[in-house]
Amino acid sequence: MRNNLLRKMVIVAMAAACGWLHMDTKETKAVPRLGFGQPACVAYLPREWGEYKGGSQQSGLAFRDSVGTLQFFTNIPCGNPPQVTLEIRRSNGTN
Repeated sequence: MRNNLLRKMVIVAMAAACGWLHMDTKETKAVPRLGFGQPACVAYLPREWGEYKGGSQQSGLAFRDSVGTLQFFTNIPCGNPPQVTLEIRRSNGTN
């Protein structure tokens, strides 16, 4: 009789623990977060700025136009064209 009671108590305790664990891991509704590959914003650069040449954290993004002028852009805003931070022009040798 005592073994039977002990078994029943163990089963009840295990069932309660499983129920508690199930409630603890139940998902709650949350606001969706941006995942990998989803941009927080989009910036558009005019095609006439030329070909993308590279970028770094210090100098920003670099583009070279058809006459060789390099333009560097930092602090690119969402939705608006960025301002040129630095422009390097090719010299024709007379300047």
